[in-house]
Amino acid sequence: MIRNRVKWLIRLCDEMGLDANKDKVKSSIVAISMNEKLNDLELKEAFISTYQSTSVVFMHALQTTDEFNAIMKIVNQQLLAEECK
Repeated sequence: MIRNRVKWLIRLCDEMGLDANKDKVKSSIVAISMNEKLNDLELKEAFISTYQSTSVVFMHALQTTDEFNAIMKIVNQQLLAEECK
Protein backbone atom coordinates (compact mmCIF):
# COMPACT_ATOMS: atom_id res chain seq x y z
CA MET A 1 0.00 0.00 0.00
CA ILE A 2 2.76 2.47 0.86
CA ARG A 3 4.59 1.76 -2.41
CA ASN A 4 1.40 2.49 -4.34
CA ARG A 5 0.91 5.75 -2.46
CA VAL A 6 4.51 6.74 -3.09
CA LYS A 7 4.18 6.04 -6.84
CA TRP A 8 0.91 7.96 -7.00
CA LEU A 9 2.33 10.94 -5.08
CA ILE A 10 5.44 11.06 -7.28
CA ARG A 11 3.20 11.18 -10.36
CA LEU A 12 1.15 13.93 -8.69
CA CYS A 13 4.31 15.94 -8.09
CA ASP A 14 5.25 15.53 -11.75
CA GLU A 15 1.79 16.74 -12.82
CA MET A 16 2.11 19.71 -10.46
CA GLY A 17 5.56 20.59 -11.79
CA LEU A 18 7.28 19.84 -8.48
CA ASP A 19 10.73 18.28 -8.40
CA ALA A 20 10.25 15.08 -6.41
CA ASN A 21 14.00 14.94 -5.79
CA LYS A 22 13.87 18.03 -3.55
CA ASP A 23 14.02 17.30 0.18
CA LYS A 24 10.82 19.22 1.01
CA VAL A 25 8.86 17.36 -1.66
CA LYS A 26 10.23 13.95 -0.64
CA SER A 27 9.55 14.66 3.04
CA SER A 28 5.98 15.63 2.22
CA ILE A 29 5.53 12.44 0.18
CA VAL A 30 6.81 10.38 3.11
CA ALA A 31 4.64 12.18 5.66
CA ILE A 32 1.50 11.62 3.60
CA SER A 33 2.42 8.00 2.89
CA MET A 34 2.83 7.37 6.62
CA ASN A 35 -0.66 8.60 7.46
CA GLU A 36 -2.81 5.48 7.36
CA LYS A 37 -5.93 7.46 8.32
CA LEU A 38 -6.02 9.12 4.89
CA ASN A 39 -7.99 7.36 2.22
CA ASP A 40 -6.82 7.50 -1.38
CA LEU A 41 -9.29 10.26 -2.26
CA GLU A 42 -7.71 12.54 0.35
CA LEU A 43 -4.10 12.12 -0.78
CA LYS A 44 -3.89 15.05 -3.19
CA GLU A 45 -5.40 17.60 -0.84
CA ALA A 46 -3.34 16.31 2.09
CA PHE A 47 -0.13 16.41 0.04
CA ILE A 48 -0.73 19.97 -1.13
CA SER A 49 -1.53 21.10 2.40
CA THR A 50 1.53 19.36 3.83
CA TYR A 51 3.84 20.67 1.11
CA GLN A 52 2.63 24.25 1.49
CA SER A 53 2.71 24.39 5.28
CA THR A 54 5.50 22.04 6.34
CA SER A 55 7.58 23.46 9.14
CA VAL A 56 11.30 22.73 9.32
CA VAL A 57 10.99 21.73 12.98
CA PHE A 58 8.27 19.21 12.19
CA MET A 59 10.22 17.68 9.32
CA HIS A 60 13.42 17.40 11.35
CA ALA A 61 11.52 15.62 14.11
CA LEU A 62 9.80 13.31 11.64
CA GLN A 63 13.11 12.45 9.96
CA THR A 64 14.39 10.93 13.19
CA THR A 65 11.84 8.11 13.08
CA ASP A 66 12.59 4.67 11.70
CA GLU A 67 9.32 4.63 9.76
CA PHE A 68 10.19 7.89 8.00
CA ASN A 69 13.60 6.57 7.00
CA ALA A 70 12.18 3.27 5.75
CA ILE A 71 9.61 5.04 3.58
CA MET A 72 12.25 7.52 2.37
CA LYS A 73 14.19 4.53 1.02
CA ILE A 74 11.08 3.48 -0.90
CA VAL A 75 10.70 7.02 -2.29
CA ASN A 76 14.34 7.14 -3.38
CA GLN A 77 14.09 3.68 -5.01
CA GLN A 78 10.97 4.73 -6.89
CA LEU A 79 12.56 7.97 -8.06
CA LEU A 80 15.59 6.03 -9.29
CA ALA A 81 13.31 3.58 -11.12
CA GLU A 82 11.44 6.48 -12.73
CA GLU A 83 14.74 7.99 -13.94
CA CYS A 84 15.77 4.69 -15.53
CA LYS A 85 12.61 4.49 -17.66
